[in-house]
Amino acid sequence: MMDKVSEAIVKIADLAILLGIENIKELPGCWEYQLSEDWWFALNGHNETRKTTNGLKVLPYNCIVEFKGFPIGYFSPFEGIFASGKEDDFIKAIDLRIMKGK
Repeated sequence: MMDKVSEAIVKIADLAILLGIENIKELPGCWEYQLSEDWWFALNGHNETRKTTNGLKVLPYNCIVEFKGFPIGYFSPFEGIFASGKEDDFIKAIDLRIMKGK
């Protein structure tokens, strides 16, 4: 269990701010974003489980990450799991996207 907020969640929040994404709890489902050719994520901002457009269930306030179409990460702001080494790669991919700007 993490003692602080997940760096991946913080980076996703930074990306959302850059893109002008607000109030994901008001979206009908998860906020889904194709980060790059390889990376995709869906963040559930609701207090109930939601399904992604490709049918994956995401618990309340959790995020699922795919790399090249395969789920490799699932986490909340305070705990979760990534395939070995992939969390750092995901964070780097977000940083690269942020550097590109709007």
